[in-house]
Amino acid sequence: MKRKILILYTLLALLAGILGAFLLWPRIPTQAHATGTGTDWTMFQGDLGHSGFNGAETVLNASTARLMKVEWTRHEGSGISSQVTAANGLIYWGSWDGLEHASNPADGTDVWATNLGTTTPPPTQRCYPPSAGPSGAAAIETISINGTMTSVAFVSGGDATLYALNATTGAILWNTRLGTSPSHMLWAGPVFYKGDLYVGVSSYGDCPLIQGQVIQLAASTGTVLHTFKTVPDGCISGGVWDTPTIDQQTGMLYASTGTQSSCKKPGNLSVGLIELNTTDLSLVSSWVVPPSQLITDSDFGSTPTLFQATIGGVLHQMVGLVNKNGIYYAFDRSNIAAGPLWQVRLSNVGGGNSFASSGWDGSTLYEADSSTTINGKSCVGSLRALNPATGAFLWQTCLASRVFSSVMIVPGLVVVGAGNSIIVAKSASGKQTYKFQDPTKNSARFVSSATIVNGRLYMGSLDGNLFALGL
Repeated sequence: MKRKILILYTLLALLAGILGAFLLWPRIPTQAHATGTGTDWTMFQGDLGHSGFNGAETVLNASTARLMKVEWTRHEGSGISSQVTAANGLIYWGSWDGLEHASNPADGTDVWATNLGTTTPPPTQRCYPPSAGPSGAAAIETISINGTMTSVAFVSGGDATLYALNATTGAILWNTRLGTSPSHMLWAGPVFYKGDLYVGVSSYGDCPLIQGQVIQLAASTGTVLHTFKTVPDGCISGGVWDTPTIDQQTGMLYASTGTQSSCKKPGNLSVGLIELNTTDLSLVSSWVVPPSQLITDSDFGSTPTLFQATIGGVLHQMVGLVNKNGIYYAFDRSNIAAGPLWQVRLSNVGGGNSFASSGWDGSTLYEADSSTTINGKSCVGSLRALNPATGAFLWQTCLASRVFSSVMIVPGLVVVGAGNSIIVAKSASGKQTYKFQDPTKNSARFVSSATIVNGRLYMGSLDGNLFALGL
């Protein structure tokens, strides 16, 4: 009897252990979750809030960055303005010859390259650039296509068409034309959210101007679901040059609008910030730059950045961006119509050409600009750290060239392209720790944003070079 009882207790204990392990299993992190991946960068600026921050990067940091060297160079021969994205063990990037590339990160050789078209306006229109292909970052997602889970690269083509490519093979799964070439252009890549895609439509270099739009499409089929027009029908301008930003907590979408419209009809939202509901693109709120702050070219050429700040003892969920007038505007997301909670001038009046999207590492904002004055010294470019509650400069650094690229951050480092150079600075102080100069041409420019992932820094230039820097 005692033996039977002992066996019964043993079996019950064993059963309890198995049951306990089963109940606890979902809360036990896998190795990947425990260590963080840091190997993927699946959209422009890394996340839906467009922070530009890869907090999982550990190889390149404030101590090791000075040791970087060129690992490989791709000489594509046409401009590169898209930020590199990374997934599936590949890197994805577009070039102005019309190709979207998926390349081996170890040596830059193509696994596939698919032609997604170019726009080439007539020479008599004197558009800039004279010709361009895919110019925005690909968004990589795994979704169901015809009942099969597929890794898909969603890319804005060079022909006013949005494409879904098989991310492994480059095969075109669907394509949807969103405008007429050469007047319309999708300069920025799309953003994926809850099964749908959101992308901005603008003109090709203002020649001619067209009606700006934000378009929502079904990611599985490319079907257009909703369209928001930034200016009323019959009016032109208000192009959306950049990738929309999405607040996952509220389902709100934020987008910046460009070229000022002379349209007098109600609903003219050119040169402003708009807030739309992601479910149907209905307008929630908006704000436009006041006439007293407009300059001749007052586009918003930067993507909104989501961040947070405690102001007067109250935590605010914020959204911020810079206008070409050189002013950075910071709003409470819940009431952008009330105007910015703070604003700060980053560049001299009329001399900014401010395009750079800001970066946010969870505690500090970082922004770069052109033509400014720091401590009484005239600077061609600048890199700054900002207090998110006030816009006050925590540190500021002169750069020798203008900045057009958005800010990239990893723990300890902040990176921008300035002219034909890649500048790597310490995020705590702004002190430059590494500089790389494109050796091809002094006229080369980095207008794409850097991507740092898995120990490598990738960045392309307008003279057609894609560089991979590492240790």
